[in-house]
Amino acid sequence: VATIRAEHDAQVKSGIPSDYSIKDESREGGEHKMHKGDWTWRTYISKGERSTSFASACPTTASLLDDVVGSDLMTNTPFSFAFFSTLHGHSSIAPHAAPCNLRLRVHLPLATPSGASVGECGMRVGAEMRSWHNGPIIFDDSFEKVISTNLNAVFSLMRDAVPLLERSGDESDPARIINIGSMDGIHVPIVQRVPTFAYSASKAALHHLTKVMAVELAGRKITVNAVAPGFFESKMTDYVLKHYRSDIESDCPLGRIGQESEIVGIMIYLASRAGAYTNGTVIPVDGGTSISKGNREWMA
Repeated sequence: VATIRAEHDAQVKSGIPSDYSIKDESREGGEHKMHKGDWTWRTYISKGERSTSFASACPTTASLLDDVVGSDLMTNTPFSFAFFSTLHGHSSIAPHAAPCNLRLRVHLPLATPSGASVGECGMRVGAEMRSWHNGPIIFDDSFEKVISTNLNAVFSLMRDAVPLLERSGDESDPARIINIGSMDGIHVPIVQRVPTFAYSASKAALHHLTKVMAVELAGRKITVNAVAPGFFESKMTDYVLKHYRSDIESDCPLGRIGQESEIVGIMIYLASRAGAYTNGTVIPVDGGTSISKGNREWMA
């Protein structure tokens, strides 16, 4: 840690400009405008590309990253990053998400701000706030977080809701559980250019869990179904629609994204008397994207 700290301090004192600042208004998307203060960084790996100047100036840090993460993994993965970052005094970074959800973030705090106590500094990992102590490594495994949110939490909610649902359903009009899956749990998504390992796996598992629960709960007068949406306008899809909308629409046989009424209609059907005899289904609402090879000339 002492050697890495020394390499970091030398980079800061060298006067080399920061590769990035949250005050930089020219950055596309302005993804960090919600942050306060200032945050600068000096990059070793950016989107899978290695900085030879960083490796020369910080050989111990570069070697450690290559050994721990794997040089080939970092440089052959287009969404990988490794860098020194400096949060200046009275700065904070708001919780945020990225379109990729295989993310193992490893933080090695080198120093707390001058004059600040350890209790005043921390970072949020999921719902947990961890104190910022110099030296200890902090892991943020976002794969586990996605699986926990999209699968484990849904199972827990279904399990805990069963007693209430049993009292409300009958043979002709059973109680309903409607899970929200995704077309990405049916096919392998590629159009957004970013692997969605955790998201796709969690949604595929949710689809199968829906079928298992449908069989288990049918005798209790409860049906269980899932809807698997394709691309609709939402906070989660803002980024990919902004950058790849034309490709997304070309990938869909109907040539467009979904409209709000089209997902609402499926939900109304499943919740209404018309859906009383539908059980254990996963209904794609994706314009046929999950069963089509689409138009993928951009992959060439």
